[in-house]
Amino acid sequence: MARQDDKIIIGGRFTAVNGVPRNCIARINPDGLVDATWNPDARLNNSVTCLATDGSNVYVGGSFASIGGQSRNNIAKLSTTGAGVADPMWNPNCSGSVYAILVDGTNIYVGGSFNRIGGQIRTNIARLSASTGAADLIWNPSPLVLKVKTYL
Repeated sequence: MARQDDKIIIGGRFTAVNGVPRNCIARINPDGLVDATWNPDARLNNSVTCLATDGSNVYVGGSFASIGGQSRNNIAKLSTTGAGVADPMWNPNCSGSVYAILVDGTNIYVGGSFNRIGGQIRTNIARLSASTGAADLIWNPSPLVLKVKTYL
């Protein structure tokens, strides 16, 4: 889950919320009803595993091939206004599943089970530009793990 002002964005593996069709991602209004206009519609492999917001955008990770009306491999930057369309210029094209996202100013930290993201070879963790989606050329910790997950 992620908070956007007085609304809550939820992700997971579902096809409806309170009887309203939604594929793996939905926004819930303060009254508990599903937002009728915001529908990014994650498709193929159908799983949203992590969400983070920066106010005007929501960063989404998981296992999907399409979201917000754009082809996106496992990670996307969606608008929090309108229907929740994917940013047409932000496409890190991740080679595997994304399990964790952290927004830190102009940087987006991503963890998961992948070996390529943002145009660079990265082992399971990367720092991406919030504006372009490109991987930081210097920041490359290369952890020796199978995948990075967050647990509460």
